[in-house]
Amino acid sequence: MQKRTILAIVVVAIIAVLALAGFFAYKYFNLQKNNGLVYKIKFNLDNNFKNDPNLFVPDYVSSILNLNTQEHSLPIFYDINGNNPYSGWTGSQTENLNRFNAEYYIILDKTINTDAVYKKEGLTLSVQTDSQNLLPFLRDQRYCESDKDCTIRMRGCATGSFNNFNLYEDIYGCERPIYPQENSEELNVLCDKNKEYPVVNYGGSKCINNKCAGIDREVTCLSGVLP
Repeated sequence: MQKRTILAIVVVAIIAVLALAGFFAYKYFNLQKNNGLVYKIKFNLDNNFKNDPNLFVPDYVSSILNLNTQEHSLPIFYDINGNNPYSGWTGSQTENLNRFNAEYYIILDKTINTDAVYKKEGLTLSVQTDSQNLLPFLRDQRYCESDKDCTIRMRGCATGSFNNFNLYEDIYGCERPIYPQENSEELNVLCDKNKEYPVVNYGGSKCINNKCAGIDREVTCLSGVLP
């Protein structure tokens, strides 16, 4: 009986890992497409709306617009200079109603009627076409055309030089700092891995060959051992 229980647990774990891998693979390959139409979307809530903490923002968008996407997998973006969907986050982003206050951008391979009213269970979604010039900025958050497109900031768990658009995630976790611009192996040898870990700070950012890049790097070794 005990062996069967252990086997069942292992099978469930494998299925969960494969499902999660499939979700990220679907979202990743969706971002690699070179074409698509850019739309800006905005939510409006009325008194009949009941937030479901089991649903992510992409789920609401896919459901209201009748898009054929996998659960949680529709890539959506927001401008960091606009309303912050994470404001008011107290530990559970899916219970945070501020996630509906931001304007989002989506990339679709089909045309949507922007004159239609999209409403479902107290949630109304307005849709308008936006400039196709945004497409490379959304596809790659390090894409730039001039220095003013770039800023040093965090993007999820990553720190570096990015443009003004973020891929929105309802849930994510960080175990250690991530520096996409750096070679992790070269970075790690700068500190004693048995008692320290590296932290990178940049003094500024530039657009180099259409990629945002941090400049004037400074590495500090802090005490502690990361997972």
